[in-house]
Amino acid sequence: MRLILAPCWLVLLLSAGTFAQGEEESDQAPPKFSVQTYSTLFEFRVLDDRGVTVRGLTEDRILVSEEGKVRPVTLFEEREAASISLAILVDIGSSANETQIRDSKQAIHELVHLLDPEDEVLIGVYHKDVEFLSKLTQDRLELVEAINNITPGARSGKWQKLATLFANTGHTGYAVDMSLLKLKRASGELKVVLILSAGAGSIGEATEEHLRQAQTRVFLVSWKNRLGEAFNLWGDRMGRNNLMKNLGGVPFSGYMILEQVQALADAMKSYYLMAYVPADLEQSIDERAVEISVPTQPGFRVYKVRSVEPSEERY
Repeated sequence: MRLILAPCWLVLLLSAGTFAQGEEESDQAPPKFSVQTYSTLFEFRVLDDRGVTVRGLTEDRILVSEEGKVRPVTLFEEREAASISLAILVDIGSSANETQIRDSKQAIHELVHLLDPEDEVLIGVYHKDVEFLSKLTQDRLELVEAINNITPGARSGKWQKLATLFANTGHTGYAVDMSLLKLKRASGELKVVLILSAGAGSIGEATEEHLRQAQTRVFLVSWKNRLGEAFNLWGDRMGRNNLMKNLGGVPFSGYMILEQVQALADAMKSYYLMAYVPADLEQSIDERAVEISVPTQPGFRVYKVRSVEPSEERY
């Protein structure tokens, strides 16, 4: 019996000691943890007056203002995306000419080979409909074949071109939506849509919201067209400005694109992440007029996009 009861008494004594220790510890103050949240997180890119990506900026060189008042920065990081998933959309419609298509194909060819092997690319063309010439792939041979298959679309009359320029929704928005479906299961750290068009402003509010929800960035290579020049629109300037303002899109000039392919590749992968203290935490982030600038370099252009909502708990 002793051999059986002795371990039982030992267990009881150990339990009593543990209980007493627990009572002693319960009298102590509970541990406190400090958690910092970012309610206004922005991703932004900086280009100089030549369209070249500016790297190496530090927190003390940027200025963040809300409603014209300077706000303190709580987070500042320079980042390089490990990989991207890129959908390239070429407008082959009535506003595109053979020279623009040829230069677009050359620029895309160079871009595809400048990207890292881990980056995946999808190539599509659009006019009244959208056609994807490749799947989302890392296979450069497949992508080269798709590039070679890009050809100008059918021409249309001047009034049809004018209607396209002033449209609030239309072919570009539809093409972007279709590419977002293709990017839905993409594996890249960043998702990007690159549009090459002379009339890329036809993106409506619904497509803008889809881009936000998909956390997809927009890059735009904008070609001039004669009708747009006549109305001082340079490929639907109002639509392009809307894209830049609402989605943090980064624009490049079509006539300079062959000189800017490296800058385009750099801008896709290199960016800054910034969070600041808002004046009013209760105010919706969409209602705040937030500006980011580099005061010592007024020629630098900053393209920002809201990165995540607080509820998404990405950080």
